[in-house]
Amino acid sequence: MEMRFRLEKETWGEVQFMEEEVGDVLYVVTSMPPFGGKELYVVLPGAVPEVISKEALSYGTEIPGGYVFEMDVKGSGWEIISYELARHKLRQEFTAEGREELYAAAVYAAEKYPAYFGGILPPRSTPWGAVLRHKKVAEGLYFLETDGLVWVLAVAEPIWEVDLSEDAKWFGQLWEQDRLLGRKEAQYFYFRAERCVPVIYELLEYEEYQGFISYISSKAALETRLYLDYPEYTFRHNFVQMTGRGKSDMLRNLASAVGAWDLTEEASSDLDARRMRCCICFTPELVHAPVLLLPQ
Repeated sequence: MEMRFRLEKETWGEVQFMEEEVGDVLYVVTSMPPFGGKELYVVLPGAVPEVISKEALSYGTEIPGGYVFEMDVKGSGWEIISYELARHKLRQEFTAEGREELYAAAVYAAEKYPAYFGGILPPRSTPWGAVLRHKKVAEGLYFLETDGLVWVLAVAEPIWEVDLSEDAKWFGQLWEQDRLLGRKEAQYFYFRAERCVPVIYELLEYEEYQGFISYISSKAALETRLYLDYPEYTFRHNFVQMTGRGKSDMLRNLASAVGAWDLTEEASSDLDARRMRCCICFTPELVHAPVLLLPQ
């Protein structure tokens, strides 16, 4: 296949494989020893705007002859190109499978590119009534006030599927009305406010969900509430951390598996201290402190 674009080897690597997805949209694999390689979409001018929109093009990196979108790089626009390719395919051959593929691509990319997709829409109803107002924590995360006079935390499928443990999901529920839509990606997990503390605790570990800070009095109060109201959850979490299977040991265990870390080189006291920092802690003076700061 003729190369109608130019990739700088120092930045992108040397092209090892290339195929045409749709006219003038190319899937390219490069190699960059010793770091492996990269997967790229390369969009040539002939694909715009019939296949790829000018708005999508603005997320890419311009190169001689086109634009590059790199897979697994935050904000690279790779997911938008995948979405627009699926949309183009659907226009050419309108099928139920194509609609499902397009919907899934949009939902999973909306959290990362709210300006393009308009964000993940909040639910309009919940198991505890219709939504009167919502407070956005992050894309796909909403506190909802319902006409049942309760606050509910709604967690969109891309988040609950990937970022929540089964222990945390146990405190919430899916809803039959969402299931009737026939698409898993459309489903929210719903947690009444008084049962959402484990969810907040787990999601606060991620940079993109720091919006929860505005809705809690403190992380220490949150952990104290876990200790008091969720003892089984707290015990399981702390047991996993202290036995070397938690987040504090993930990098260490991975490095050891590939021979890059000697597990005997770290003093046991330092190891225990690091693991303790990842445990849920109890602060006696916060026993009666409020945790959630939801509007009245």
